[in-house]
Amino acid sequence: MVRTCRCGSSLEGKRPQAKWCSEACRLKHHRQDHPAYVERSRAQGRARSRVRQSVVDASRPPCRYCTTQVSRHGAITCQSIECRRRFHNDRCAERRPMYKDRSYVRANNARQSARRRALLAATDVETFDPVEIFARDNWTCHLCDQPVDRAAKVPDHQAPTLDHLTPLAHGGPHTRANVRCAHFICNSVRQDKPLSCANN
Repeated sequence: MVRTCRCGSSLEGKRPQAKWCSEACRLKHHRQDHPAYVERSRAQGRARSRVRQSVVDASRPPCRYCTTQVSRHGAITCQSIECRRRFHNDRCAERRPMYKDRSYVRANNARQSARRRALLAATDVETFDPVEIFARDNWTCHLCDQPVDRAAKVPDHQAPTLDHLTPLAHGGPHTRANVRCAHFICNSVRQDKPLSCANN
C-alpha cells in the first residue's frame, strides 16, 4: 500500500512516521484545522509589532516645521510637501550668497574638475587654493613670462589659471609641484601638449 499525504502526494522515500510531504503542506493543513489558534497567533504578532513601532516612534524627533514626528531616523522634516518646501527654501537662502559670487563658483568648479580628473587617472591629489600657487609664481605666466591680470576672471584672456606641467590627461598629478600660474589664453592654446612643444 502506497502511503500518501493529505494533499495526495506520495510519501515514498520519507521516514515511516512521516505524515506530510513538506513543511508547507503541514502548515497549510494546520491553519485549516486550527483557525482559532492561527488567529490568536496573528493577533499576538500584531500587538508585538505595535509595541515595537511605538518605541521607535517615541525615539524619533519632531519635524522642524510642525509637530509631526519624522518618518525615519536622520530626517529633519516630515514628508509633507509644505515642510519639505520650507526646508529647501531655507537651505537655498543659506547658500545663495555663496553662489551669487560667480568667481567662487568658477574656482570651485575648476578645483573639483581637476581633482576628479586626477582621481580618475589614479594619480596623487593635493588640496590647495589656486591663489597660493599664483602668489608663489609672482602672478607671472610660466608659458610667456608675462604678468597675469590679478583682477581678471575666466574667460578673460589675461586671467590667471592653473597649468599642469605634466597634463592630467597624461597621468600627471594634481600637486603643488606639478602646477604653475598661466594666462587663460596660454593655458588654452597649450591644451595637453608637452611643455617642450608648448614653448616652441
